[in-house]
Amino acid sequence: MIEKELLQQQLLSEVQFQAITKQREAADRSLLTELRLLLYLGVLMLTAGVGYFTYLNIGSMGHLILQGLMLVGILICAYFIQAKKEAFSPLKSSSSHPYLDHILLLEALLIGTFLVYVLIHYEWATAADAWSSFLCATLFIFMAYRYDHRGLLSIGITALIAGFGLSVSPVDWVQGNWVGEDLLPLSGIILGLTLFLIDWRLKKANIKVHFSFLIQLYAYLLFYVGAFGLYMDNSYWKLDHWAFALTSCLIASALAFYTWKQKQFLFFLFSALVAYVNFIVFLALAMAGDSIIILVYFIPISCIGFARLLLKNKSHFKS
Repeated sequence: MIEKELLQQQLLSEVQFQAITKQREAADRSLLTELRLLLYLGVLMLTAGVGYFTYLNIGSMGHLILQGLMLVGILICAYFIQAKKEAFSPLKSSSSHPYLDHILLLEALLIGTFLVYVLIHYEWATAADAWSSFLCATLFIFMAYRYDHRGLLSIGITALIAGFGLSVSPVDWVQGNWVGEDLLPLSGIILGLTLFLIDWRLKKANIKVHFSFLIQLYAYLLFYVGAFGLYMDNSYWKLDHWAFALTSCLIASALAFYTWKQKQFLFFLFSALVAYVNFIVFLALAMAGDSIIILVYFIPISCIGFARLLLKNKSHFKS
């Protein structure tokens, strides 16, 4: 750069050079991320607002017209995507068109909206709620890997989780009636472990490794929320809770050790917290009446020790 040459020739002072450098760096900054975020929000608000407004203000013929318009929109988006798509790559890839990511998101939202709209309008929601969730999940996850889209992957995993009744939508579309409510915590644990295995297998095959953080985030949340859910559900108190607490503590400790080695601070914090809580529950159940006195001293001392461990090794996760 010319300012470096001027500095070497002593035509600029160090202060002037630093001021010019800061000004040049500030000029290079882009609003692309903020603009894309606004565009994503705009697409979400448009599809949600138009659908809701139309649903409140149309008759039976209007429903058919709206379904036809959504179907036409799906076909137009599909044509655009096919025309602008790149060859599949297992590695991270970028879009060939600046708006392809947004068209993909719009396509997914239109498909999901169209499917739910048809199910509700023709009163098929009760019979096909779980299957529709799994159908959308399969389609969205396929599109996410085919076109390298994190947003679609997040929507697809959410739909998959919903198929097991682990979340509720305004139309009860995703309650998953074939999974009883008593099994929801266990469903969360099993689904979380399944996502761990899938992520491990995909990383081993070197397929979209940059999706790993998102998959692991869902896996950890499902596993740990499911584990806590067992404690919150009174129907599970008939089980040997001390054995379950000890098992959960060991699994969470193993995950904490693994995330420590992988230098994943957020997941290490999740795992350490769950291991700690399960260990406290195990001590309380195993020691019965004597546990209160011990825990009064153990909890503050262990918290201070854990905080010192993090402070002493804070550079571990930065390296």
